[in-house]
Amino acid sequence: QIYRDLIVAKSTSMTDCTPRVNGQQMQHFKGRTVILACAIQALEDNDTVAKVMTCDGMNVSVHLTQSEKQLSNKTEFHGIVGSDGQSLQETNRIELTDDFNLELYSQAVAHMHGKYRHLFMNN
Repeated sequence: QIYRDLIVAKSTSMTDCTPRVNGQQMQHFKGRTVILACAIQALEDNDTVAKVMTCDGMNVSVHLTQSEKQLSNKTEFHGIVGSDGQSLQETNRIELTDDFNLELYSQAVAHMHGKYRHLFMNN
């Protein structure tokens, strides 16, 4: 029942679909809003840029909405992919627990863009 409700909710709001992506897939979403789960590597530029490693091992720069002295080790960023396809302008974030499994997340994202794309994407 819950699964069916998720599918119905998703299908009624196809225009509002925000895709979850890995580092490699960011190239296909330049200028679009996405969700990116990653591991924080470092803060740079007066703590306004987070250097992160995506669930598929790529390095990405996330331009934060405000300066941060500390972020959770793993964070889910919502933001707009830059024209280079390797940067993200943060619009929101959710801090994840340290035991969040990025490898399993990577597998889920692969399925969302592969075999089960029709369930998660509007194109």
